[in-house]
Amino acid sequence: MNISQSLTSLGLTEKQAELYTHLLKQPKGAELTVFYIAQKVDMPRSTVYVTLQELETKKLVSSYKKNNVLHYLTANPSRLARDLEEKQELLQSIMPSLETLSKDAVFSSSVRTYTGEKGVRIVFEDIFDNPHLHGVREFHTISHPKLIKYLSKGNFFNRKMDRKKKYNIFTKVIVPDYLAHDMPKEYMSDSHRETRFLTPLAFEGTLIVY
Repeated sequence: MNISQSLTSLGLTEKQAELYTHLLKQPKGAELTVFYIAQKVDMPRSTVYVTLQELETKKLVSSYKKNNVLHYLTANPSRLARDLEEKQELLQSIMPSLETLSKDAVFSSSVRTYTGEKGVRIVFEDIFDNPHLHGVREFHTISHPKLIKYLSKGNFFNRKMDRKKKYNIFTKVIVPDYLAHDMPKEYMSDSHRETRFLTPLAFEGTLIVY
């Protein structure tokens, strides 16, 4: 995953990430006007202007006028860390109220659709970062190996499995039998996982019941 992709995982759009990383690489004293930036990144000036406004809202750039023309300065990348800390503090402050609302709500079901690597990670975060995870005793899973390519980057999968072990949750997982002779480490049986094989496994997807 490159820097721009990582920044999109932190909440920036692709255009915001591209523009921000470009601005960080500019030498000190460069005339960072909309016209100059648009030429360098090969974007329409209108797109550059709107994206810069969005980055300014996120406090990742600032602007000033020189000869009645807007110029832009980039904030130190540490601003991203401070932004995450501020969001974490805000979330912690409202979490008790959110949990109270959840307890008082009448049970209802819903269906949501996510796509791509980001979608898979959202689903896993919804499962493994849920505050009610400690009340779960077992996972029953049919897993397709295609799933691993979405979860192995950045130690993401291992972090979620460590959280599951922390709460002493056991998993029974079924995988295709052709993996028996070339087993990915993510499927190997251990103290909290029992893996079995099924042939043929016609279900090309992953199902998690817990």
